[in-house]
Amino acid sequence: MLEKLEKILSIEKKEHQYDWEKVEDSYEIKFPNDYKSFIEYYGEGGINEFLWILSPFSEYENLNTIFKFNSIPSSKLVPKCTQRHFFSRVGL
Repeated sequence: MLEKLEKILSIEKKEHQYDWEKVEDSYEIKFPNDYKSFIEYYGEGGINEFLWILSPFSEYENLNTIFKFNSIPSSKLVPKCTQRHFFSRVGL
């Protein structure tokens, strides 16, 4: 996958090694392997100022996955939708 992206996007490789286990254990979260590979090869940043890739290792708050996740109110993380509410919205 990364080879295809490299050809399409012409992104410069950075090749960092990060302690994913420490971050995942600290925050009780598991990041996908392809995401971890992308961050290790290319780091965080924007693609054409449209798609932003965040990293838990970024020193910039706006690009730091953990900072952004913690800034979202908990009410936005878990939908408070019951089946009854859902079905009544779609007319069933």
